[in-house]
Amino acid sequence: MASSGRIGYVDAMRGLAMFMVVVYHVSFVCFHSDNVITRMVNVQLELPLFFFISGFFASCAGNNGYWRAVFGKFSFLVVPALLMMLLYCVAFDLDYIQGLQKRLKEGYWFPIVLFEFFVIYLLIDAIGRKLRLVSWQRAFVHLLFGVALVYAASFSEHYNARYPIINTLSVGEWWHYIFFAAGSMLFMGMRNVVNLLCNRWLSGAVICLFMILLVYSSKHGYGIFGSFAMLMKCVQILCGLFVVWGLFVKHLSLSSYTVWSFLGTCGASFA
Repeated sequence: MASSGRIGYVDAMRGLAMFMVVVYHVSFVCFHSDNVITRMVNVQLELPLFFFISGFFASCAGNNGYWRAVFGKFSFLVVPALLMMLLYCVAFDLDYIQGLQKRLKEGYWFPIVLFEFFVIYLLIDAIGRKLRLVSWQRAFVHLLFGVALVYAASFSEHYNARYPIINTLSVGEWWHYIFFAAGSMLFMGMRNVVNLLCNRWLSGAVICLFMILLVYSSKHGYGIFGSFAMLMKCVQILCGLFVVWGLFVKHLSLSSYTVWSFLGTCGASFA
């Protein structure tokens, strides 16, 4: 299940997320195919799964000091992304500054937003420690802040044209923080969570709920939930993440040296 201190199924889950991203881009960008699999599964889970897994290790990020953690994540995540984006802009004769002011950064937004999430997490964690909150209380604050960012990201859409800093920071993608926070909180109680994931009745109920929400939202959207539409979307995605996590926990053969674990090990820098 693990080797050299690594958790095998975590690498395998990360590998699956990478594979889903590749499948979506090849299908949609190369073949212009918006089929039911890419629309209902890949788009729903691929990036939330990345953020969810990255959150597993967020609580350890500041063990050697907050400033050292921030500098390390910046050099590991942001610098390579900006360099690759520069090469992309040069190759396709695009304006680099305008690219930075776009929400998706010519496609290179993910590592930049992930760095922002680590900074947000470390800041909240530092404040929580100053207030002498215990670990589960800090985890709950992270989750509440994730809910707040779901609404902040949606609200920012009305002002991004007026304030370029909103797109420069990719605030519209900050709704993903709830998955980052959920991953951190659940991984801290991993032993209990794994027991729940292995309960066939609970896992079956989560699968049913995920499928019901997935089918309903694909046909009717989330409009019926009004102000809670984005939260219901997050609930649906979290159910899907539980399904994926439970699948890899209960079937450890998926975590053997397969294409999933190979890809996951190659992408371990995003954890």
